[in-house]
Order: sequence, then C-alpha cells, then structure tokens
Amino acid sequence: AAPNVMIELCNVKGNAVLPIDPIENSSFYHLVKRWSALTDHLLIGEYGINYRDYNELAYPSEFTYAPNRRFFKENKVKYILAEFESPMYSDVREYKMYLYMKLVEDPYQDFDALSRKFTDGYYGIAAGALFREYRLLLWKSVQDKKPFVGFTPTPDSYLHLDLDTMQKANQLFDAGCKLLADDPVRLKRWRHARISLDRSALYRAKTLKRQYLLQHGSLDGYPL
Repeated sequence: AAPNVMIELCNVKGNAVLPIDPIENSSFYHLVKRWSALTDHLLIGEYGINYRDYNELAYPSEFTYAPNRRFFKENKVKYILAEFESPMYSDVREYKMYLYMKLVEDPYQDFDALSRKFTDGYYGIAAGALFREYRLLLWKSVQDKKPFVGFTPTPDSYLHLDLDTMQKANQLFDAGCKLLADDPVRLKRWRHARISLDRSALYRAKTLKRQYLLQHGSLDGYPL
C-alpha cells in the first residue's frame, strides 16, 4: 500500500464473544496478519454493539478487549474507530466503554484491577462484587457453550443464556437490589445494568420455557 493510504479492516463476520486468534476468529486474524505485512497504516473499525431490532442481549464481550487490543498493537494497528451507540439499551455500556478505552490506552493493564476499580466505584463495593460475579458467570457459560454472537445475531445465537445461567444472574441482581435499597443513585445504575438481562428473558422466552418444561414437567413456577 502507498504510504499515503490507510487500510481499514472490520471484523463484521467474526464472533464478538471470543478473542481474535487462529482458532476462534481465524478469518479476521489472518486478514490482519496479511495486511500488517503490507502497510504501516492500519485502522480497525470495531463495533462495541450488535445490530437487530432485539440487539444487545447480555453478552460478555469485554473479556475480548485486552487480548484483541494486544493483538492489534503487536500487528502494527495504529488507529481504532469504535462504535458504542445506543446508551439506553446497550449491554452494560458504561462498564464496557470504561474498560475499552482504558485498554485502548494500554492493552497490557490488569483487566481484573480495572474491572474492580469501575464496579466498586459505580455500584459500591458489595454490589460491585456481585456485578463482577455476574459477568464471570456469563463468561464461563460462553466458554462452555461456545455461542457465535456475530454482527447481527438472533436470540438463538445467545446459547450462553441458558435457563441455569439466567436464573443465577437474576438472583445476583435481586441481591444487589437489596444491598442498594437505600442508595437511589446506585440503585438506578444497577437497574439499568439489568436491562439487557431482562430483554434476554423476553427474547429467549421460548427456549428458556422449553428448558424449564423439560426439567419440571410444567411451567408452574417459571421464574422469569
């Protein structure tokens, strides 16, 4: 590429919940590798959101931020154009944006320390610990179920949001509501963080009810 030409690459066909590597996102991994050998002016266009009418169900994409930023830095990417729109209904947007921007600045920072700093301050120490447990719950389910959450996923794409995970996640949020009952500012933030989980219960209701029916023989007592 000529020195006055910038090449922009965008991973619109990849999996947003697993890192860019030769196994999980091999196509984009090799695309970046090939272009980094041909130019010193690489720009990555990234979406911190997915698109459809029912977009932004609960998905732990933040666990890809550090490995992906390190991969870009080590392959001559100098510029990143990121989209994080839809502030009202995106999945825990404030949390994800904080982590994303910090890891753009320095992708070798301690992810757990950054996560703890934000959540302890934004939700309070006790509720912050519950929030981190919630996100790790989603991440563990992603590793177990290996969903493919692409650029325009359907509700069926979110395999990690199974009945057991949804129930445990809601229990954590219920506990947080009790902890923050006397803190209206943080309680509002906590309820906002729950929106993507509530939307997940609605859009995945058919699958979740089927799982409950198979376990219990009827829908009596369905918890969501």
